[in-house]
Amino acid sequence: MRIKQQLLGFCAAIVVLTACRNDTSAEHTTSTPEQAATTASPGACPSGDLPVISGQLHGGISGDLKAMPGETICNGMARPAARGLRLRFQATTIDSDDTLTLIFGIDTLARGDTGSGIRTTVTVIDEENKRFYSTGEQYSCFSDVTRHVESPSANTTQINGVVWCTAAVPELNGNTSIRMPEVQFRGLVQWPEDPV
Repeated sequence: MRIKQQLLGFCAAIVVLTACRNDTSAEHTTSTPEQAATTASPGACPSGDLPVISGQLHGGISGDLKAMPGETICNGMARPAARGLRLRFQATTIDSDDTLTLIFGIDTLARGDTGSGIRTTVTVIDEENKRFYSTGEQYSCFSDVTRHVESPSANTTQINGVVWCTAAVPELNGNTSIRMPEVQFRGLVQWPEDPV
C-alpha cells in the first residue's frame, strides 16, 4: 500500500510540475498589445526589494532559500472548482546552489481572501538530482496569508504569506524527508476572467 501511495504521489508531482510549466495558456500567447499591457506576464513575480521566497529547509535538502524578483520564476493560478490556488516558485539554496521548484496548493482561498492555518499541500522538486518531495494528502502543512490584494494587472492578485509544516515532507522516490519550519512567499495569482 505504501509503495502504491508513493507511486501515485510521484505521478501527481510530475503532473503538477508539467501543468505549472504550461501555465502560459493561449490567452497569453494570442493577446493583443492592449491586453498584454494589462495582463501579468507568465512567470512574473511581484516587484520590490523583498525576496519572493525565503526560508530554510532541513533534512534531505538543507539550506537557506532566497529568490529575488527578476532572478526567478513565479507562477500562480486559481485551482479548478473554487478549490483555492496554486503557487509555484523557483528558488536556489544559498549553501549548495541547488535550484528547486516549490509548489504550494492553498486550499479554499478565494480571490482577495486572507487567513491563518489554511491547509496547504507542499511539493519540492530537485530536478537535477531527481528528488521529489510532497505532502500528498497528509495535510501537515499550512499557510498564513497576510496580504491578498488586487494587482494593477488584469485578473491578477498579489498574495503574501508564510507556509509552515508540522511534520516532515516525505520523499516520493527515496527514504529522506524535508523539514520546513517556515517559508515566506510573495506571489502573483492569475484568476479566470470575470463573466461579461
